[in-house]
Amino acid sequence: MALTDTADVARAATLDVAHEQHRHARWVGTMTTAQQPPYARIAAALRADIDAGVYGPQDALPSQQQIVQLYQVSPVTAREALKELVRVGAAYAEQGRGYYVRRYRRTPADVESLVETQELNEVDVDTLSAPPLVSDLMPDADTVLVRRVSAGATTYYEPSLADVIPEARAVAPLTHPTDLQLLHERGVTLRRSRTLIIGRMSTQDESDRLDLLPVTPVLEAATAFADAEGRIRLIRVSVMPADLYTVKIDWT
Repeated sequence: MALTDTADVARAATLDVAHEQHRHARWVGTMTTAQQPPYARIAAALRADIDAGVYGPQDALPSQQQIVQLYQVSPVTAREALKELVRVGAAYAEQGRGYYVRRYRRTPADVESLVETQELNEVDVDTLSAPPLVSDLMPDADTVLVRRVSAGATTYYEPSLADVIPEARAVAPLTHPTDLQLLHERGVTLRRSRTLIIGRMSTQDESDRLDLLPVTPVLEAATAFADAEGRIRLIRVSVMPADLYTVKIDWT
């Protein structure tokens, strides 16, 4: 931390006080947590300080060596305590620098922007059995044509739509016109019917693709499109890291 102004100095002083409090009362609560291993008790104490605001978002946590000195434990125990904070999603590690309190950004994600989308990245196309979420919204479709855009949305088509827009079967990105525009031009106008927003834990594929920190939930927004008769024929699904976005819905 570069002490460049009064606020930085005050912040450093606050953290020093917190460290000193740990030094003199490092095993407060031992009687109620005696069944826990030492690393878990240290992690719990640090997590309590995070929750209390002693360590704010992106503040550096005590180093492994500081924990060894503060709690009179081995380097292995100190390292495991820090790793436990990462495991539960309270902190993250930066190679060669240390451990920091996790920060949550709240960038608005407009549902409108998740619906009419241009495919700007690589596309995978396949025909699959309808997954549970799609089956719930489109119960008449046993199989669906799937277009999955790398780092983008996944679209599930009722198979007959591919006869209207054979472009949907190709791996080339649909930029302009989009699939909804192509369908409209060819006489099939779809309107938004409903949007479901689901909070859940990420899959391993999503964690890798979205470069998620450990224990990061995601928001899954599934928008169903219906034809003039009210039959759901297309579903667009977007997945967003729940620690980075809020969902914005403007009602008009």
